[in-house]
Amino acid sequence: MDYFMITTDQGLGKGGIQTWAYYMIQFLKHYNLSYNSYCIKEDGLSGILNVIKANLSSRVFILMDWQKIIFVIIGLVLTCSGIVKSKYVIILHGNEILNLNALKRNILRIVSRSRHVFFVANSKSIGELYTSLYGRDVDYICNPFIDTKITEKNSNNKTNRNEKVLFSITRLVKRKNISSVIIALKSILSIYPSMKYYIAGNGPELNNLKDLVKSLSMSDNVIFLGNISEDEKSHYYSISDLFVLPSLFDHSDGSIEGFGIVFIEANMYGVPVISGNTGGMPEAVLDGITGFCSEGSVEDIKKKIERALKHNFNRNEIVKHAAKFDYKNQILFAEFLKSKSVLL
Repeated sequence: MDYFMITTDQGLGKGGIQTWAYYMIQFLKHYNLSYNSYCIKEDGLSGILNVIKANLSSRVFILMDWQKIIFVIIGLVLTCSGIVKSKYVIILHGNEILNLNALKRNILRIVSRSRHVFFVANSKSIGELYTSLYGRDVDYICNPFIDTKITEKNSNNKTNRNEKVLFSITRLVKRKNISSVIIALKSILSIYPSMKYYIAGNGPELNNLKDLVKSLSMSDNVIFLGNISEDEKSHYYSISDLFVLPSLFDHSDGSIEGFGIVFIEANMYGVPVISGNTGGMPEAVLDGITGFCSEGSVEDIKKKIERALKHNFNRNEIVKHAAKFDYKNQILFAEFLKSKSVLL
């Protein structure tokens, strides 16, 4: 096996990084890159032996976040000593390099100095953030990829064309800014009184958001779905007029939207989006073509939603944009793994 991927978890419907880890495996298979993997939540202690063996052999390690370096520390030391010839590709997402304690910050600085380690940022913005914090340029920028194959289930299934439908799917935390969307919709309902806003996902903000909806008397318009299946997610994308997630950069908590694969998922269905304008979101969204970027204030969200609902988006252009992020179209990343002294 030439490649060995290490991740905390992988699978659809578990989050952005977990989804990317799932499609990283599909990507390796598609490009016939011989691999093995270790998923902490799936393999647990039973897979540790494979990791130890991998440390002692010549491999390319793909670490889905930099803190997985702990699983290959033996191999890294042996590599630096010239005993083995492993290489390490570390994926950078954003949150995991922000607001680190002194110990973790120093470890990342040391790792960043190694010529055996290659850093891949999930967006240009995160690459620049990493450089500003650790003084090293990333080796490659690779946006998260998924399966964007358009099938019949991706077609628009709206039955009531007069009823506007908005959709969000996310972990419900403050920086996702769902509360501002709800407040913005209050005045928009005077124009679209039958509008429905479906919110999928759970998180610490769920009860606060439900209380907000109740206080604004919007319970008939805002529906909380909780966690939903992949088929259910597909359904809500397919009936939506607009996907909304104007996330913010929470500086105090060190939380940023590194890219936002959900915007690409919505675009798969020809659905335009409203995103934030920080982190990698402006790289995921072509402003005025696949959606609009918002500064995240209630007034600007209101303005962008109203504008988007009236805008004549070209569905074919939106779907074409999404197709660029299909795992089967990542030949340049495959070449990167085979070159730059990464392939053994």
